[in-house]
Amino acid sequence: MIVVNRLQQLLIVTVFLKYFFNRKKTNHYLLITNYYLLPLHVQKNKVK
Repeated sequence: MIVVNRLQQLLIVTVFLKYFFNRKKTNHYLLITNYYLLPLHVQKNKVK
């Protein structure tokens, strides 16, 4: 179940990033990736 949620999150994030990347530049791209990746790392630690 956790893996499925992770994949769904990644899918949403990638689509969101593609949409955003078309409109904005790399600064926003990096900001969003950091914003999303940090919670993912926290979740990883919690699961373990």
